[in-house]
Amino acid sequence: MSKLFSKINYSLPLIHRYVVTVLPIAIVTGPFLADLFCIISSMLFIYFSFLKKEFHYYYQKLFILFIAWCVYLIITSILSNDPLFSLESSLFHFRFGLFALSILYIFNNDSKISKYMTICFVSLFIFILIDGYYQYITGFNLFGFEYSHQYGRLSGIFGDKWIIGNFLSRTFPIIFALLIMNFKYSRKVALLMIFILITTDILIFLSGERSAFISLLLGSILIIILSNKWKRFRAFSLIFSLLVIILISISNNNIKNRMIDHTINQTNIFGSNYIPDHELLFKSAYYMFLDSPIIGNGTKMFRKLCGDEKYYFEYEAYNSCSTHPHNTYFQLLAETGLLGTIPVILVLSFIFYLFLRHFFMKVYSIKPYLSDVQICLYVGIVISLWPLNTHMNFFGNWLNVIYFLPIGILLHTYNINRSNINN
Repeated sequence: MSKLFSKINYSLPLIHRYVVTVLPIAIVTGPFLADLFCIISSMLFIYFSFLKKEFHYYYQKLFILFIAWCVYLIITSILSNDPLFSLESSLFHFRFGLFALSILYIFNNDSKISKYMTICFVSLFIFILIDGYYQYITGFNLFGFEYSHQYGRLSGIFGDKWIIGNFLSRTFPIIFALLIMNFKYSRKVALLMIFILITTDILIFLSGERSAFISLLLGSILIIILSNKWKRFRAFSLIFSLLVIILISISNNNIKNRMIDHTINQTNIFGSNYIPDHELLFKSAYYMFLDSPIIGNGTKMFRKLCGDEKYYFEYEAYNSCSTHPHNTYFQLLAETGLLGTIPVILVLSFIFYLFLRHFFMKVYSIKPYLSDVQICLYVGIVISLWPLNTHMNFFGNWLNVIYFLPIGILLHTYNINRSNINN
């Protein structure tokens, strides 16, 4: 029995290392494997932390607050019109907090794991870029998925889901951070970063995902303003990318119509009567919020209630029913009320407080408050929470793995010497 136990204890760390290393691949495959790897990593963390009596991981203030928020979500689900349906997304939402702690744990205890993950992530990222460009040029990607010329939309490796731009825009700050953290500055690393950044910028534009492109610009501007050593590289790569994008817009009417003309119409700059299709979703969520402004209607309930006469709106070919209202804050207000939304707003506000503090310390030639790694990771979180954009389902499994991965790495950076991060 003791031999079996020792074999298990020997094998489980290897499994944990493997799961975290290939996590980026699991994310690309879709929500099932991404969530499965998240759960496995979380369970292994619980086992190791209790085995070694390392309970201090659970005393992280951020984790305690997150668990309190998760308990609140469960309460709103129980009080909803369909508790069992609502609990499907709230009951085990705490697993993502444990996932962040599992990343913190393995990064703290295995000095090589972050480098392994970086190599895997960068290799996968480059493959996605190559596959995306191949689809744009030939009409089909390497797996035979077709490029939608009619709508100017790329899907690349994601098949029938137009989320390649969303994935690239959310993960490029994480990859940037991992590269800085694990590889010392050199000409080769700098050239690799510039190559990745330029090709990412252009492919996100080619993907036809406007929200992803806005997120990319927001993240890039923040990195240029706040970073300590890498601002010139990001500024150069962004300027070069924008010049190429201008040339593409001149030569490709489909992409120009979607990314520029359609955006101008939706913003109603020239006073047209055009109603954005997302406006109906926002309107429906707003009316749900008014009916239950304090605690909301329960997670996952937007899709249940949007067909109700009180919340249903139509305009031409569009209506106000969907799985979620395509904006995090409208979704949170409708489903969790003010009590569930305010903590998320406070998180975003706190990050901007850190950014402002860091910026003014730089202006007055004081030692920077944040490292470049931390800036990139915080930028990744800001991209996900930026309110003036459209979003995916806030409680979706796939999205939350991407949400909490940079949080786990961030917690790790506060456990190591900052000088080692900046190289």
